[in-house]
Parts: sequence; C-alpha cells; structure tokens
Amino acid sequence: MQAAHMQISVRNLYRKFKELEQLSPKDFIKDYRISFAAQLLCTTNLTVQEIMYRCGFGNRSHFYKEFDKKFHETPKEYRNQHRQKD
Repeated sequence: MQAAHMQISVRNLYRKFKELEQLSPKDFIKDYRISFAAQLLCTTNLTVQEIMYRCGFGNRSHFYKEFDKKFHETPKEYRNQHRQKD
C-alpha cells in the first residue's frame, strides 16, 4: 500500500501512525505479514516455504528471524505446538 493510494503524503502517513502510537507503517505491515504466516501455519498444510512466499518474504533467514522475534520459536515449532492444542 502506498501513501499516494490513500491520498496522503508519506510524511503525513508516518505522523498519523505516530499519533495513534502505532509501529511505523513498515513495521506494522511486517507484523501483519508475520501474524498472517502464523495463521496459515495453523490452518493449512502448506510448507513453511510456501507460506513464507505467500506472505511476501523472499529470504528464508529474514523470515525465520522476524518470526522468532515475534513468537520466540521457529515456524515449525509454532505449527507443532498450536496444532496439538486443536
């Protein structure tokens, strides 16, 4: 999503996020993509690599690093742990 599509300047978009005490737009989108990956891990049988590409990550190590930052475990561990609860 670009600021121009929202008819707002990039600077004003960052100001709006700051007013709402949110993450920066870049970090907000990254957080959403990681959360979506976690959802796919629990609800589909796609491989981790397929999920990684569906969520817009092209670099495996970057995806694993960001996933670990948010959930403190690997995607495979996350899938195994959350599938056992269901």
